[in-house]
Amino acid sequence: MKTIVLSLGISMMSLFAAKAETSESKSLYNQNPRDCTASATRTASADVTCPDGTIITISASVTRSATAATCEEAAIVAVITADVVASQVVNGNVEAKNYICP
Repeated sequence: MKTIVLSLGISMMSLFAAKAETSESKSLYNQNPRDCTASATRTASADVTCPDGTIITISASVTRSATAATCEEAAIVAVITADVVASQVVNGNVEAKNYICP
């Protein structure tokens, strides 16, 4: 039995970014060991503190599917891909300051 540990690191370029969180859900289709498709939904978020102290949460939820020879491989690819895209969306919005402070 293999143990797979996946972690997501979100780097914040904003001076006001305080924390980042992720959540995960995944599902598998077609349990044929030679051809399996996995789908994973990943959510990334970051809290941004405005100059007046107001905290704004920026989040993104992304679903990606992957097909591989085994369900384990497909799940890994789907999770990593969804993870990367979700964190890129959040990071991009924080870096571009795509939020409005009061």
